[in-house]
Amino acid sequence: MWATTHKLVWAAETGEGVAGCLILTRMNVPHTSLSLAVRSRVRLLPFLALVLTMLAALALPLGGGFTAPAAAQQTRSVTWDSIDVTLNLHQDGVFGVTERDAIIFRGGAFQTGFREIPLARVEDLRNITVGEVVNNQVEPYTFVSRNQFSRDVPNTYTYEKVGGKLRVDWSFPPTRNRERTFELGFDAIGALRVYDNAETPYQQIDWIGVGREITANAPVNNATLTVVLPEAVDPSRVFIRGAGAADPAEHTTDGGKTWTWEAHNLGQGDQLTGGLQFEPIVNAQPPSWQQAIDEEDALEAQREAQGQIWTLAFAGIGLLILVAGIPAVIAAWWTKGRDPVTGPVASFLPEPPDDTPPGVVGALLDEDVDERDIVATLVDLGRRHILRIDREEGKGIFRRGGDFTLTMLDPDAPVQPFEKDLLHALVGAGLKAGEEVQLSNVKDKFAAAQGEIRQKIYDELVERGFFRRAPQSTRDQWKSIGTFLFIIALVGGGIAITMFSGRAAGAWFPVAALILIAVLLIFISRFMPQKTQAGAEAAAKWRAFKAYLASIERYEKLDQAQNIFDAYLPYAIAMGLEQSWVSKFAGVQTAAPEWYGGGVGSPWLGGPWSGGSGRYPRGRGYYPGGGTVIVPTGGGFGHPSGGDGGGVPSGGVGGWNV
Repeated sequence: MWATTHKLVWAAETGEGVAGCLILTRMNVPHTSLSLAVRSRVRLLPFLALVLTMLAALALPLGGGFTAPAAAQQTRSVTWDSIDVTLNLHQDGVFGVTERDAIIFRGGAFQTGFREIPLARVEDLRNITVGEVVNNQVEPYTFVSRNQFSRDVPNTYTYEKVGGKLRVDWSFPPTRNRERTFELGFDAIGALRVYDNAETPYQQIDWIGVGREITANAPVNNATLTVVLPEAVDPSRVFIRGAGAADPAEHTTDGGKTWTWEAHNLGQGDQLTGGLQFEPIVNAQPPSWQQAIDEEDALEAQREAQGQIWTLAFAGIGLLILVAGIPAVIAAWWTKGRDPVTGPVASFLPEPPDDTPPGVVGALLDEDVDERDIVATLVDLGRRHILRIDREEGKGIFRRGGDFTLTMLDPDAPVQPFEKDLLHALVGAGLKAGEEVQLSNVKDKFAAAQGEIRQKIYDELVERGFFRRAPQSTRDQWKSIGTFLFIIALVGGGIAITMFSGRAAGAWFPVAALILIAVLLIFISRFMPQKTQAGAEAAAKWRAFKAYLASIERYEKLDQAQNIFDAYLPYAIAMGLEQSWVSKFAGVQTAAPEWYGGGVGSPWLGGPWSGGSGRYPRGRGYYPGGGTVIVPTGGGFGHPSGGDGGGVPSGGVGGWNV
């Protein structure tokens, strides 16, 4: 196999020197196929080898990109109006290569160019020439030695071996805003692949007329690749590849001697390639590099075939993971997360169905313990006359610096474990009846105790038989399983993709499928806590009671329902109804609860409940009950900021407005 890389760089002359602009790169790569055992294999495997070898050729380091100074790049550009490559195969197996490039220069000045031709897959390059086409005649440039070459001497060229490449440089008159056509020629010795020992002997030519590295730098308007054989070959016995029709007869117009490929308007990433495989017609021997390259190509073809098998296998594994995993996740929820079916329940219940504390009710309904449940518990302690809350107004015009005072009323009253923890966090374990604490003094202590309070509410759900296991523990378990699968997918996928990189494009299929299942498990973990039969029935009844509270005005006369407000406010908070609940009762001048002794204003909602005096201030843009208690969201208490109708907790830690 032989490859040549041509890099044509036009240099632009500026006041500060010459800047090279890469505008042309050409690679020419003849290839081979594997030895053929039967005629049918001859028609299949050569093309696989052609494709593989082309891929290998394209991987050669070619460089690329314009190198004009930054200030000049915006005013300089190059476009190939045409690239015409002609390859003549001589009787001795030598390739006579001619490349004619019509280039449109915009801006300038441009005056030098160069190319680099890799020598790894050619035995020798001879008769290297550079010229310019003027009036359809080629005016050859003059060869000079390397140390004599200068951009200031136009119409000259030179070349030398640099590493594993042959570098050709030439100069031409300074060019601005015009088109020039250059012609580059050379003879390639030992570039034809020859397979005399194959079951069906053949010879093979492959060529890249326009490579992707060219179109990555500038567009090509028109391109042709022409292969001229020393004699015609039967198109029906030729294998062809590259741009254009698949029928060999579509590429020849003279019965099989001249073969042509063409393309137009090539943009970034496009290329023009062509290849022929035909019965031996020239007297040539296999080049010295052919056996080693054939072995590489055979190994690459084997890897490619294995890669296709692995890709199919990975795709199958990924599909299997999805087909089995998604139903498995759904089945897990159906059997382990879905709540039991309950019998008929009334559409609403006018009173609590049992003695479950409000905070536990909230956790039962949404299967989570949040700040709302803790607020409901605090309000319920006040309703039961265990605790009293008094508001202290702030001083000054804006009443800044206010606080709340918590007074222990009945330290010996029976309470649930989570209620005891809440009391200890707020007023301390040894507080006696009548003793007080400032809310601002216990915010840090309360923040530290919230985790334990939540856990004991979860424990209460289990002890009452509503759940077999704490909902949070169930969520954490399934989330951990999903997270573990996610980590396994990332680690295993990274290893698999690294091992099969470049060989099996589908190595990521199982990884993506496993990640999808892991994410699905993490998502569905929130729905996995499963109530017992008793828990499902209790939740259904409490939802009926919630329906009653949500539409309380339909069933009760609110102006005569002070006792309902006092008794059911904790449940309204736990169920997320506190906004509408307080708003409805404030509208009928309902008195504030006895446990809330604001000490200012009237007994109506709007005095102690809104932080101001008088009745609830409508139409002022304040949230109903804007200055009430109370318990922080996010770990701590804020300080009331007062103001008529204001008073929302401040201090950056949040608060719950009832």
